[in-house]
Amino acid sequence: MLTPFKKVSPSFSIESLAHPHEHSLPSSFASVGEFYNFIEMCYLKSGKAEFIIEEKVYLVGGGTLVFYKPLHFHKFRSVEGTSLKLYTLSMEITGDLPNGIYDTPFSLDSKQEEKFLSAFRAARSFLEGGAEDAVGTLAALELQSLIVDINRIPLPQREYLSTDSARKYKEIIEAMENEVYSNITLDTIAKRVNISRSYLKTLFANYCDISPKEYYRKLRLREAMQLLLDGVSVSEIAERMNFSYPNNFTEFFKKEMGMNPTEYKIFATEFQMRSQKQ
Repeated sequence: MLTPFKKVSPSFSIESLAHPHEHSLPSSFASVGEFYNFIEMCYLKSGKAEFIIEEKVYLVGGGTLVFYKPLHFHKFRSVEGTSLKLYTLSMEITGDLPNGIYDTPFSLDSKQEEKFLSAFRAARSFLEGGAEDAVGTLAALELQSLIVDINRIPLPQREYLSTDSARKYKEIIEAMENEVYSNITLDTIAKRVNISRSYLKTLFANYCDISPKEYYRKLRLREAMQLLLDGVSVSEIAERMNFSYPNNFTEFFKKEMGMNPTEYKIFATEFQMRSQKQ
C-alpha cells in the first residue's frame, strides 16, 4: 500500500552565499572585531585560537566550526604560538536556523569536515570561478545538510576561557545588554560590575577592537533595528530607549546606519519579502 504524500516544510533555506576565504595565518595573528548584518561561518581546520563572540570567550582547537549571528560582535586570535588554517563563508537565509547553532563552537568529525569543505569549494567555484548555478545550489544544500546534522547531536560543553579577566569582560557585556534601554554611562556600568572605569577600558582593549562606548552604541542600535522590524514607531522607540526627542534617536540611527529609521524599515521589509518569494 502506498503511503500518502506528506508536505516537507523546512525551517530555513540558504538563499545566497558570499565571501569565501581560505586563510593561512601566522602565530601572531589577531582579527579585527566585526559586526556583520549577515550570517558568517568560520571553520578552524588547524591551530589553536581564542574566539571572542559577544560576551563569550572560547579557547578552541582545530576542527571547530562557528556560525556568527548577524550583528553579533566577533573576533579571533591565535594563541600558544600556533599558526591557523581557517575558512570563512557568509550566507543569507530565509526562516530561522535551529536554536543553539549561533555563536557556539562545534567540533566536527571527519565526515562533517569533508561536507563543509566540499560545500566551501563549491561555493568558491560558484562565486569566484563563474561555475553554473547548479554548483551554487549544491553548496547551499550541502551546508543545509551539515546544519541539520549538527543540530541533531547534543550541544557541546560551553566552557569559557577560565581567567578572571575573561569572566569580568563577560559581566561587562551582560551589564550593557541588561541596560540597553537605559542609555547609561560607562561609570555606571563599571560600578555595576565592581571595577574602575580605567580597568573597564583595559579589558576592552584586550578583548575588543572598539571602545566600550561604541560597543554599547552597537547594542542599542541592534535593539532599535529589531524594534523597527517588530512594528514599533520611531517616537515610541525613542521614548523606550531614553532619547530626549525622536529627532535625537533618528540622528543616532542615521549616523550608525547611513539611513534614517524609516528608510531602514522599508529596506529591510522589502528585502524580507523578496527573500520569501525566491
